[in-house]
Amino acid sequence: MLAKKIIAYCFILMLLSNTSLHSAENSVIESCITPFFSALKNGDVVTVEQYIADPLYSELKSRLNAETYPDFLRKYYSNSSIKIININHISDDQKSVKLDLNFSSSEKQSLELILQRAADGKWKITNQSEIRE
Repeated sequence: MLAKKIIAYCFILMLLSNTSLHSAENSVIESCITPFFSALKNGDVVTVEQYIADPLYSELKSRLNAETYPDFLRKYYSNSSIKIININHISDDQKSVKLDLNFSSSEKQSLELILQRAADGKWKITNQSEIRE
C-alpha cells in the first residue's frame, strides 16, 4: 500500500513539473516570440528592437535604421507563419527556441533563436541562426 502511494505521489509530481515547464515555454512564446514575429510582419522596427539584444541587436542595427527596412520586412514576412518545434532550457535565464518559418510559397526556413532574460525580466532574442537540414 505504501509503494502505491509513493508511486502515485511521484506521478503527481511529474505531472506538476511538466505543467510548469509547459507554462514557462508558453510564457516565452507569448511574451517574446509571438510579438517579435508580429512586428516583423508589420514592418514595425521599433517593436522589433524591443525584443532583441546584443549581439543580435548590434548585427541588425544598421538595417533596422534603414528607411526602406520596414517595407522590406512587411513584404518578406507578409504571408509567413511560425511553428515552434522545440524549446530547450539552457538555464533559468536562457532558452533555445527552434522554429520553422513557413512562407506562402511552401518555402520553409528552420531557425534557432537564443533568448536571454533581461534584468527587467523580459525575454530578448540575442542570437539567431539558420538550421541547415
